[in-house]
Amino acid sequence: MILSVFLMILFYIVLTGILFFIFYFLLQAMNGRYDIKEIIFPLKKEYDLRSSKGLPYTMTEKKRAVVLCSPDKTISESRLVYSDIHTCRLFNAVYATDNDCRYTCVGFGDCVYQCPQQAIVIQNRTAVITDLCIGCGRCVAYCPKHLITLIPKETEELVTCAAPKTEQTTCSMCQKKNICTPPANNTFKFWQSCYTLLKGRL
Repeated sequence: MILSVFLMILFYIVLTGILFFIFYFLLQAMNGRYDIKEIIFPLKKEYDLRSSKGLPYTMTEKKRAVVLCSPDKTISESRLVYSDIHTCRLFNAVYATDNDCRYTCVGFGDCVYQCPQQAIVIQNRTAVITDLCIGCGRCVAYCPKHLITLIPKETEELVTCAAPKTEQTTCSMCQKKNICTPPANNTFKFWQSCYTLLKGRL
C-alpha cells in the first residue's frame, strides 16, 4: 500500500516535470521566444570568446560588441564571382576571402540573424553593430573570422581592423584607429524582423 502511494506520487512528479517542460519551453521555442538548442546545449554567453584570459563578464559591466573591420574601407576589386549559398561560414571555409585581405568581413550576415536585439546591419558588405547592442555576446561565436569582440561601452577610439601590422593589403582602413561611436539604428524592429524572416526562407 505504501509502495503504491509512493509510486503514484513519483509518477505525478515526473508527469508534472514533463508537462512543465512542454508548455514552458517547447511551446515558447516554437513561437520563437527561445532557441531549443540553447536550452539543451546552452552557449556560454557570459564569456568574451576573444579574450585571451577568457574571464567572465556580466551585463553590469556595460559592454558592447564591435566588428574589427570598418565599413568605410575601400579595397581591391573582388577576384571571384561567388554564387553559392550566402553564409559567412561556408564562404570562409572554401575561399577565406575574395580580395587581398584575409581579415575582411565576409558580409553575408550570419551574425545579423543571431542578434536578439536586431542591432547588426550590413554596410558596404561589412557587419556594423548599432546602438541597439546590449553586449550579450551572442554574435561573437557566429563570426568565422573572429572579427567581433566585446569592448567596454565607454570606449571612444579603437583600431577597427583585425589584420596584423605586417599584413600587406590594399585596404584603405588597415590598422587605422577610428572613433568608436555606434551608429543609430533607426529601422523599425518589426519590419526588420519581417525582412530577416523572409530572407531566411528564400
